[in-house]
Amino acid sequence: MVVLMRQLKQSRVEFNRFEKRRRYPRIVLDRSVNLLLPGNQPVSVVLHDLSECAIQARFNADTEETIRLALQLAGTVDEYVLGIRFRIKLHYSEEEIFVNCSPVCICQLDTDLFAMGLQFQDMENKYRRLIQKFVEVSLEPL
Repeated sequence: MVVLMRQLKQSRVEFNRFEKRRRYPRIVLDRSVNLLLPGNQPVSVVLHDLSECAIQARFNADTEETIRLALQLAGTVDEYVLGIRFRIKLHYSEEEIFVNCSPVCICQLDTDLFAMGLQFQDMENKYRRLIQKFVEVSLEPL
């Protein structure tokens, strides 16, 4: 139990270090989405937040094990590209976004809660503009 608590504390420290390095404002979404693992295997995660260059997904221990195994089986780092599809509401309409991401870190936040930072890779300009506009509009005062 002591070892588990020590590992959890170290993971939280690592998570906080990544959080402080994020360069762009983020918008909390907290909605369920499917993350496509290598081989197009879908896994359900919560899209916790979104910024212009990255997202944070959260999930339980079973999902963490599935993700780690899929990444280990993928082989090289070049194959660690994961897809994610989600919707954002922008000026009374919903826009579907699909982006490829590379995992940056997986950190344990609690006994059954993990967070994964994912950085956007080769995003289509259309999606980049939609996300930038969504963040901009979301940050405007009400």
